[in-house]
Amino acid sequence: MSDRQKLKKRELEFDLLRSIVILGSIILHFNTKFGLGLCALPFQYIQDNLFTVGAFFFFTAGVMAYRVYLPRFQIDKALTAKHIIFKGLSIIGVYFAYITLMRLATKTDFPAGFLNFTFSHPFFLKVLFTFGLLYILTPVFLQVAHVKQEYIYLGLVITYIVFLVLGDVRDMPGWLRMICFDRHMLFYPIVPSLIVYFWGFSYGIIMANSRLSQKITGLLMGKIFLILLFLYLIFLAINMLFLKYIWANSNFVAPIREGLTIACFIVIANGLLERFDGLRSRMSSDALLCLGTESLTAYVTANILIGLIRPVSGGMAKCIILASILTVTYLIATWRHGYKYCAGISR
Repeated sequence: MSDRQKLKKRELEFDLLRSIVILGSIILHFNTKFGLGLCALPFQYIQDNLFTVGAFFFFTAGVMAYRVYLPRFQIDKALTAKHIIFKGLSIIGVYFAYITLMRLATKTDFPAGFLNFTFSHPFFLKVLFTFGLLYILTPVFLQVAHVKQEYIYLGLVITYIVFLVLGDVRDMPGWLRMICFDRHMLFYPIVPSLIVYFWGFSYGIIMANSRLSQKITGLLMGKIFLILLFLYLIFLAINMLFLKYIWANSNFVAPIREGLTIACFIVIANGLLERFDGLRSRMSSDALLCLGTESLTAYVTANILIGLIRPVSGGMAKCIILASILTVTYLIATWRHGYKYCAGISR
């Protein structure tokens, strides 16, 4: 099996989980505006106690930085850095286009000041601002990894120490605290998001070790991680003191918890795909994975539709609207994937 075939084989669990995460984000955002009750409970539980939608994107961005961009960076630093920075700026551009469109379409006021315009609105997708910034910073981390890959582990530790030391400082400027540290002010500030990104980068480095990778992603290890995750959820349910500690210290505990639980889910998904012989081939369908492979397109499309539709009452009406949003999102993501394939730039 070639290196590229191995990479595609290992990417399947990411695309599969990313599709599920995108579906979950649509349901969560729909629930925020329309209300779905128990239907949104499983996704809300994962969001509150395991990892957020944004954290999964940050983690996978770190993995892809190592797997995809570092080899290119080692061949042509300038061209790769230019491509990554342009991608980050494009993501931020999509975010500003989205909030501008939504303000115009919903006749929401345009506030004075950059921070108010950027973050003070009732719409979603604020994660894209942080996501774009992480891409812009990625060439710096690639240079660090190019010198010595183990420095990424050190970066994870240093970033978390900075987060612990400065994250609770009250006399820093409010804008700096919001953008960089406080998850209560902004759900995806840069520093905790960077910690999760470094978790993903570190995961990529560890999985590049073929012997260690086989041990971690094997069926037995998948079962072990599944049992550990199940025990964690049980302990979370029965130990209210532990649960209160997690919630009370979510600003500092979350980046560690999210990095570990995302890694667990990836290993479990890989173990399941290895266990059932025909499952991997059936799950490899582009039609099934298009929400994951075209995650940005699906994410933006669904949230535009959610933002434009007025709230309704009645369970049947909500189900019809949700089904319509998912259908339109799926069709656009499928079209986008087919367009990229025909243009010769498919993954």
